[in-house]
Amino acid sequence: MPAQSVTDDEVKAILAYIKVEGSKAPKGPVGPIGGDVAVTENKGTSPWTLITVILVLALIAMALGRVKAGLQHAMREKEGIPHPVVLEGAEARKNWIRSNKKLIAAILLIGFVVGSYKGWYALADIGIAQDYQPEQPIKFSHKIHAGEDKIACVYCHSGAEKSRHAGIPSANLCMNCHNYIKEGPKYGDAEIKKIYAALDWNGTEYGKNTKPIQWTKIHNLPDLAYFNHAQHVTVGKIACQTCHGPVEEYGYDEMKQFAPLTMGWCIDCHRTTEVPGMKDNGYYTEFHKKLAAKYGNEAKLTVDKIGGLECARCHY
Repeated sequence: MPAQSVTDDEVKAILAYIKVEGSKAPKGPVGPIGGDVAVTENKGTSPWTLITVILVLALIAMALGRVKAGLQHAMREKEGIPHPVVLEGAEARKNWIRSNKKLIAAILLIGFVVGSYKGWYALADIGIAQDYQPEQPIKFSHKIHAGEDKIACVYCHSGAEKSRHAGIPSANLCMNCHNYIKEGPKYGDAEIKKIYAALDWNGTEYGKNTKPIQWTKIHNLPDLAYFNHAQHVTVGKIACQTCHGPVEEYGYDEMKQFAPLTMGWCIDCHRTTEVPGMKDNGYYTEFHKKLAAKYGNEAKLTVDKIGGLECARCHY
């Protein structure tokens, strides 16, 4: 990271601000820590299914054992054979262990497999905040705004087209519509009034007692990873729904993290996403010729073929 032109006093002020504001942060999972964790949609059979099957088999075995013991007891009574001495307490438990070594070994083996299975996915999910959906100060429905009202994503998140961050729209932007639309189809005027309160708007003029809306950040990438919205949205022509899900269809009253945002998930996308407009872009003419010679004229030129898997692209 290049050196920043800030004084020692400014650095101290920034650290003090972070300390104060950090204590106010809402409790909840943080964004993905990263790491080469591949995304697995289907994690196989649930371990609870296996445990249930084992318990059912154990109950059946116990029932059959009691039936067998009952038949043996009846046979001894009929033929006059003395009954075996019944051990109790610790001796009975020791005798059972000596007589069922294979069963105990099988139980320990199954326990080890199930524990390893659960432990593996527990470790793999560390730092992954997929489906994280914190409560927000204002209930905002993407289904209503982006779906029913057909408002383009970049109207509110204008930074996605020209900067690294998509940005959160200011309350003043909301007033472009809600200066006239004073009631919503779901919550009436309850949520819209919160916008008015933040801007100190009384219906005719703005006051001086404005208050920022304390939105809770959802999508957090670690400092070691670099992601540029403009590079993906403007240059790569990637739809917002690729990472954020079809919010215009089912929407959220409170936004949530749709994708895992792990390193493996990003790499998979780079391996399958074709670079748009390369053939017709004069800037890439020579580069395209080299790629065509290497992979063939009909080959699909995906992001990984132009260096999309190089470490320094995202980590520098």
